[in-house]
Amino acid sequence: ADSGRRVPLFLELFGEQGSIIGNPDLRPERSETVEAGPGITVDHEYGTGSLEVIAFRRIVRDLILFVPNSQFTLRPENIDAADIRGVEVSARLDVLDMLKGDVSYTYQSAINQSDVQFLRGRFLPLRPLHEMTAAISYYNDSVEIGGEAAYVGAVFRDRTNEPTAFVGPRWLFHVFASWNVFQEQSDDGRIAEKLSVGLELRNILNERVVDIAGFPLPGRAIYGVLSYQF
Repeated sequence: ADSGRRVPLFLELFGEQGSIIGNPDLRPERSETVEAGPGITVDHEYGTGSLEVIAFRRIVRDLILFVPNSQFTLRPENIDAADIRGVEVSARLDVLDMLKGDVSYTYQSAINQSDVQFLRGRFLPLRPLHEMTAAISYYNDSVEIGGEAAYVGAVFRDRTNEPTAFVGPRWLFHVFASWNVFQEQSDDGRIAEKLSVGLELRNILNERVVDIAGFPLPGRAIYGVLSYQF
């Protein structure tokens, strides 16, 4: 069990030109969280694997949410309270030091507990019931090549859960590759120096999903990555 407070972010207090209007009157979030669950790790000569299942419940007061202020702008607001409960499942597998994969899934029921009658019991905006990511890759000391899939369930963009503010579920697929140009290890086996280059192709199906303000997100995109570690 845990309790905490979250002060408003700079973006929430002062906004962002063009899409987010600031709200300097925001109050800090207050929350109590309880989570528990089993986990297991297995080591074998052919590889390792782990599985973890965590159930959680979070009671939040003065929750800060982005609420549509007009057709194209958002304003962060404090709502009275929220009851968020669900389960997280994660699994990881590494086979023969050459193939690895991981999967994570979250079921989350986020319900508004506002004192306002027509809002109480509604789903919180932008909190999907289901989210999942899965990735698999081949790797060795020099290269890593793999792919990733991400699923985000349907959400409402407003507090009243109007059909016009409904955003359907979507799948996104990505592929990536990286090459270690050189790598040196220290006497204790840790990486002392490493230079790597990589390439990522994201949203390979060019899905034109939308963000919280209703603007289309970028479709297919290619990124180059240069990393130096020392």
